[in-house]
Amino acid sequence: MTQWRPRSIREGIRSYDGPYEGIPDHLQASLEAWLRNQFGWSGPSLNTDYMLRLASSIQISVAYSFDGRSISAQIFAHLNNSQELYLDALDAALHLAYGSGADPLREILHIGGSVWTVSEDGTSLVRRIDATATQAFSVSTSHADTATDELKEAWHNAYSRNPNASDAWDHAAKAVEAALIPLVVPTQAKPHLGHVLGQLRGQPARWRLVLPGANEKHSAEPLVAMLDLIWPNPDRHASDSRRVPSLKEAEAVVQLAVTIVQWARNGVLERVLG
Repeated sequence: MTQWRPRSIREGIRSYDGPYEGIPDHLQASLEAWLRNQFGWSGPSLNTDYMLRLASSIQISVAYSFDGRSISAQIFAHLNNSQELYLDALDAALHLAYGSGADPLREILHIGGSVWTVSEDGTSLVRRIDATATQAFSVSTSHADTATDELKEAWHNAYSRNPNASDAWDHAAKAVEAALIPLVVPTQAKPHLGHVLGQLRGQPARWRLVLPGANEKHSAEPLVAMLDLIWPNPDRHASDSRRVPSLKEAEAVVQLAVTIVQWARNGVLERVLG
């Protein structure tokens, strides 16, 4: 979906200062209306249990009341004082409703130029990513296998409301392992990505890429270089240089893993027979 912008911004009459991290003023009313709808304001009665579970999920204190309107008012009093808390509430609302209302919220965030959008399964907020990268992720996770499960976990840890760079890196590496181990070291005992690298680097004549490269040799060296960027996770490597990776690093590793998994599935890496 192409990002729509007002005519005056398209024609350069006024500047565009998005995308927006928090809850900008122009999104406040639409997001409040969406959340009120989740609470049941548009139905016959308010969903008191849902509101209380949401309050507990984002750890805000509300006084119980038989009057759902009182609980709703208390929640919004908290949310209107913190943009981060408001985003947490939207995230929790999707999770607690098992994705109900996901499409309208996704449209509100998109039209309003938010950096946030709704995950593919509709159950959480995720950071909006370049459409090409998102499409590559969708293609790479279209198979029901371990590599897909690990990629999804890596993506969630990289782009969710509560990212974890080290876990994102770990699951990205595991996705690559799941894709390459059966191809490169299928008989290896307790295999890991280091074994894959050792085989590709130690037996270069046995492997070729479909891509010819600048020297037309179809060398697997470009893949080896990519794997060197992924393995090992600096947070899991027992050395004096051990450190927690930055989120930007982890995001790059996850996107690299998406490419490598897709290469493995599409036969870009081939074993040389004979």
